[in-house]
Amino acid sequence: MGDPFNDVTVLNYNQNPPPDDGSATDANEVKWATHKNKLSDPLKTAIESLNTNTGAAVDKLVGGAGVAVVSTAQTLGESVQGQLVRVTVAGITVTTPDAASLGAPFVFDMLNNSSGSITLDGNGSQTIDGVASLTLTPGSGVQLHTDGSNWFTAGQNFTAPYPRGHIGGVQLANAADTEHDITIAVGSARDSSDTFNLDLATALTKQIDVNWMAGSGQGGFPSTGISLSPATWYHVFLVDDGSGNTDAGFDTSLIAANLLSDSGGSFYRRIGSVLTDGTNNILAFTQVGDDFIWANPPLDVNDSSAGTSAELGTLSTPLGVKVLARINAYRDPDDVGDDRVYISSPDANDESPAVSAAPLASASEGANTPDGVANEFHWTMTVHTNMSSQVRYRANDSDTLRIVTLGWTDSRGRHD
Repeated sequence: MGDPFNDVTVLNYNQNPPPDDGSATDANEVKWATHKNKLSDPLKTAIESLNTNTGAAVDKLVGGAGVAVVSTAQTLGESVQGQLVRVTVAGITVTTPDAASLGAPFVFDMLNNSSGSITLDGNGSQTIDGVASLTLTPGSGVQLHTDGSNWFTAGQNFTAPYPRGHIGGVQLANAADTEHDITIAVGSARDSSDTFNLDLATALTKQIDVNWMAGSGQGGFPSTGISLSPATWYHVFLVDDGSGNTDAGFDTSLIAANLLSDSGGSFYRRIGSVLTDGTNNILAFTQVGDDFIWANPPLDVNDSSAGTSAELGTLSTPLGVKVLARINAYRDPDDVGDDRVYISSPDANDESPAVSAAPLASASEGANTPDGVANEFHWTMTVHTNMSSQVRYRANDSDTLRIVTLGWTDSRGRHD
């Protein structure tokens, strides 16, 4: 669009009039009564043009062009120069005009006057302050300028995009109905696609045994696609509801596919996982930051002949994600020789436990015990699981090995 003011040229104006010597002659006489209806008035025309062009320019300055109400997802055009664009419907995406076709300067304001978040998206590959899009929360606004290539903000009054992987608060806890309900604490997270801010201003309780409905104290389980089953891991997600608001629920899908079909939204973030017992009840746990602690740690491995061949043991940790498991382990040698055990992630190489060579051993018991017989030994350690909740274990001979899962550390997409 460029400079909103158009210069006015005064036409029909004689810059080199003939001299007037002041004598009262016919050559110097202005016969207005004869010629006034035949002559144009260039000064009058110029002044009127100045008024018109000044008014048009002022209309394109911020605040001068009035207010435009937007209630549907759309791409803005050049008519918004100088306007306040007031968005009245939550959950929609409003796209900036094409900066390349406008030129600079070009400026307009935008206000989210809806009840939920909206997305302000750059036109095509054009950015806004270097990012693809901004999330404007209810009541927030921004002034936008262009350099003819991208967009830049000034006078910001909005929540900037959270950093990629951000998650804070939104801790999980067993609710009053400990067997079926999960309460999610106040907090926020960036969605998994690094596109949308998900915010909980108040704690939210969702029911795993009731079909999903928006709001706290309502169902959180998808109405189609999966069934509530015993001994099954369900991931807990923050999701948008299609109107810019944040809600939550459960799903076995790691991309919340079943849950989003109910919520009507497009954005999700996994914030934890829960496990049902044999009667579809949620097993009790405590969350502290990224750490999850079982109220009643389960015995997951009870192998009476854990020996020199590598074996996989399945732990009570979330299925489909890699976590850092915290375990207690027990070994019961049945001989008086050295006994060594190596517990490792299946993502690492399969190696034998050793005394002086890598990888050494997770725990060991020497042959020269005080009483001359084999002694039981115990240890606590952390080890990364694979996506099947498994760890690998291997020993230098065949004896009993038991593993109890105390809990796990889950980054919940923080580093994705």
